[in-house]
Amino acid sequence: MSYAVQVDEDAVAEVLIGSDKVHPEVADKRGRTPLSWAAEAGNVAMARLLINSGRVVVDSVDCNNQTPFSWAASAGHLEMIKLLLESGAVDPDSRDIYGQTPLSHAAKWGTNSKQAEVIQLLLDLSGVDPDSRDDAGMTPFSNAVVADNIMAARVLIDSGKIDPNSRDHGGRTPFYHAANIGAADIVDLLLGYDDVDPNIRDDAGRTALTAAVLFGYGAVVKKLLQSSRVADSDPKDKHGRTPLWWAARNNRVIVGEILLSHGGLDVEMRDDDGMSPLDIAIAHGCEGFVTLLRQQ
Repeated sequence: MSYAVQVDEDAVAEVLIGSDKVHPEVADKRGRTPLSWAAEAGNVAMARLLINSGRVVVDSVDCNNQTPFSWAASAGHLEMIKLLLESGAVDPDSRDIYGQTPLSHAAKWGTNSKQAEVIQLLLDLSGVDPDSRDDAGMTPFSNAVVADNIMAARVLIDSGKIDPNSRDHGGRTPFYHAANIGAADIVDLLLGYDDVDPNIRDDAGRTALTAAVLFGYGAVVKKLLQSSRVADSDPKDKHGRTPLWWAARNNRVIVGEILLSHGGLDVEMRDDDGMSPLDIAIAHGCEGFVTLLRQQ
């Protein structure tokens, strides 16, 4: 029956639902039931048939502990979500094996035209924690940012119901994550909110600026250096290493040029091991950066 639902053979599925020889709750090898597949596909008519049969568990879980409601939220099927809620048999804040809720899935994966409404509906539901944390300590807002889902990030922060500076198990905030993946548009978005702190450090003492430098995201580095809200253009982490040091270590020449042109850097600084940016560039054979530093 799950196959019939997946390939949109509604007439076949309807016959099977009414048959005593086939149970509509039989799961496939992934633990997914026909209702689970219908929910992900947004097949409201089929889901209604299954629910009205009285022979299915509306909040069944698959091998990842994900429910039909969670699949519907992930895919952004607003009418399906409403149908499942009307059944009165769903937990809107259930968790999968990674500790992620339907809101987390909606924030990560949803990109269709109804997704903003889906997220807002979930935020307004009683029993839904807008700042629920998964097994990595990440909230739906953090998950939206890491997925580079600017629409979801905007809906969540505009709701006023989330902590925009929540920290995961590594001490990383949503803003840090945005810089860490080079999401320049989300960095721009978050810098526009006074309650977003762009200066919070992770557990290693690194700022969002350092994160952007590490991976060579020049556009993000420029935005951060130009922002009056970023307090320090030369922050040291727990090992005494600055963004310039990390740029030298990873041979991020273009980023190094951006940092040096901004000014205000201690080019001769040394980390806790006594290594300067030039020392570390030489040690790792970063010839381009060695040349850059010797030109200063």
